[in-house]
Amino acid sequence: MSFDEAAARAPLATAGAAMGGKRHVVFVTENAAPQGDTRVWAEATSAVELGYDVTVIGPAGGDRSDVQTVEGITVMTYPLRPSAGGPLGYVKEYTLAAFWILRLVARVHTRHRVDLVHVANPPDFLLVLLLPLKLSGVKFVFDHHDLAPELFETKFGTRGTVTSALRLLERLSFRFADGVVSVNESYAKVAAARGSRASRVVMAPNYPDLATFTPTDPDLSLKRGCDYLIVWVGVMGRQDGVDLAVKALGHLAERRRDWHAVFAGRGDMLVSAQQLASSLGLDGRLDFPGHQSREAVRRLISTADVCLSVDPKTRFNDLSTMIKVVEYLAIGRPVVASDLTETRRLAGDAAVYVSADSPTAFAEAIDVLLSDRGRREAMGARGRQRMLATGGWEVSAGRIAALYEELLAAGRPGGAALPEGSTRSRRCRRGRRVRRGRARRGRRGRRGG
Repeated sequence: MSFDEAAARAPLATAGAAMGGKRHVVFVTENAAPQGDTRVWAEATSAVELGYDVTVIGPAGGDRSDVQTVEGITVMTYPLRPSAGGPLGYVKEYTLAAFWILRLVARVHTRHRVDLVHVANPPDFLLVLLLPLKLSGVKFVFDHHDLAPELFETKFGTRGTVTSALRLLERLSFRFADGVVSVNESYAKVAAARGSRASRVVMAPNYPDLATFTPTDPDLSLKRGCDYLIVWVGVMGRQDGVDLAVKALGHLAERRRDWHAVFAGRGDMLVSAQQLASSLGLDGRLDFPGHQSREAVRRLISTADVCLSVDPKTRFNDLSTMIKVVEYLAIGRPVVASDLTETRRLAGDAAVYVSADSPTAFAEAIDVLLSDRGRREAMGARGRQRMLATGGWEVSAGRIAALYEELLAAGRPGGAALPEGSTRSRRCRRGRRVRRGRARRGRRGRRGG
């Protein structure tokens, strides 16, 4: 089916539901494909389980465009190749993305009125781009995934005009949003300080579904005959310190040879990390399998003896929650990590912290932990308990659901009561529906990476 044929049919398929009173939530993402962003997809599936009609608009990661229905969600993708260069490359990428997002949102809104737009950054111009919808009464939610100005500075350094423009766009996004969803306490404080009213900010950490993302039997073949497995899982961007981690393993190889390592993920530093590993003589000792499915990630972490989060100490990293650390803790594995504010807040005594961006210091910390099985096991158990105490994604999903209800109730004439099945008194039952839905998907082994 061609893109235009699919686009013409898909919105009409939900029009009948809209006439029946269902509210329509549209998610917009530019930074990752709809199903490739686990947070956006979790939010979208939660919204479906709560009775909303849901559309997700995002890049296809290539030259194709499509509209399809997946798990009750209308997924609309547009052609986009991520920037491989500097700031000018991002200008080209974002210009093309803006064209497609405007086109698709307008098409969806024409065929099936949009009640709420939930935008995930980066970039920070998406809410500003869709401002005409707000003037027609559509509610805006800004999902604050990253500190975009700090992320830019980490990658490219401070550039006066560009940095000022990014800060302006961030402030406008906070100002125009009816609600802001922050991933941690530091981000919530930033949102309040940079333009959003504190009462509009909801903290919904990026935790996994703890009913399905659980420890599994280790796969000893991943150790390649060695005694120990060292694991890194996640994005390999310029800000993520993968080069520092590779250098640390180079120093570790000079101390001991009884380990194997797997760095799973992709990003613009992957090729250079592979080249660095080869130059350090780590061929055959360090594998780079690329992006892995959710189940493969679960198996890899469950097999690990030590997991790494070697993120250079920048303002961006210091205030950000590292998803890889969340996943390590959820599986119950010990962590060697950079000493960062949010990492320490998250992991507590389930991690060993290295304060300096020093490959030698990281190698020493890994070496000491590999030599102490009892400490590793105790740290892993504490990490799992810390994650269980958070309630996992279920708690975050409940907070976002409450935000939706509040915003959409405020949008009804005269503050009319919510329709049957949507009142706040039923949030607990809604939460149970979310849990049951996720448990069913867990039994089907759905969660792809």
